[in-house]
Amino acid sequence: MAARSSVADIVYRTLLRLYPVRFQEEFAADMALDFADARQEAWLEEGWIGLLRVWLRAASDVARSLTLQWMRTHIPLVAVVSMAIALSAAAVAQTLVPKEPFFVNLQPHDRDLAALMLLTASVVLVIASTIIFTLWFLRPLLYRGSQRRR
Repeated sequence: MAARSSVADIVYRTLLRLYPVRFQEEFAADMALDFADARQEAWLEEGWIGLLRVWLRAASDVARSLTLQWMRTHIPLVAVVSMAIALSAAAVAQTLVPKEPFFVNLQPHDRDLAALMLLTASVVLVIASTIIFTLWFLRPLLYRGSQRRR
């Protein structure tokens, strides 16, 4: 079979790279061949109007299926949840933090203790968020591994 290398096919194959990797591995080659066949057939039968129809159908299909495939990976859900948590934490911090400068008179040995407490809280927060996000992203892999063993 001859290699198809029209600009339209290259653009469509580039659009297919926007899909999740797993979807690309399974369907991208067939989708590219189907698009090339439809494009050639439309050009031979209807000319520019047919080509425009093929592109409109392909664009609507890519937009719809691209959204659906990324939603199936649950990655957008993680982004939405992360943004919601960050925005709510910022809103709480804004209401709790005083509007004018906050000064505390601490003795020298109390300053070291306050700095140590802030540092400890920061480290614990970083460790906890690392564990949570690691488990969140590994969850699909662990679930697939347990299915294979059965």
